[in-house]
Amino acid sequence: MATKRDLAITLLRKLGVVGDGQTPDASDIQIAEEKLDAVHAILLAKRKLHWTWDDVPVYANEPYAMMGAFLAAPEFSVPPDIRIWQAGESLLNSVNSAPITDAPAAGEYF
Repeated sequence: MATKRDLAITLLRKLGVVGDGQTPDASDIQIAEEKLDAVHAILLAKRKLHWTWDDVPVYANEPYAMMGAFLAAPEFSVPPDIRIWQAGESLLNSVNSAPITDAPAAGEYF
């Protein structure tokens, strides 16, 4: 399981702030972690979370980094691209949706 710091480093790599093998400075990590907290809060507000920060599933790592990169882009003078947010949210939506089944489903009428 990736830590928030691991995700922050991934986010910074996506923005080109750090390259492979480089170590980001503490202020960059702090900004990235703040944006990841914002992603988590937004997903919580949208009722799209089934986990806490202590148990973020592996499949959510990349979407978190993508969505956080969108939020952090202006802080690093990178033009934000809404498509990276949309792609991250789409990935999370696809794994959070009910599995497809061939079994018949009963209709519910209210």
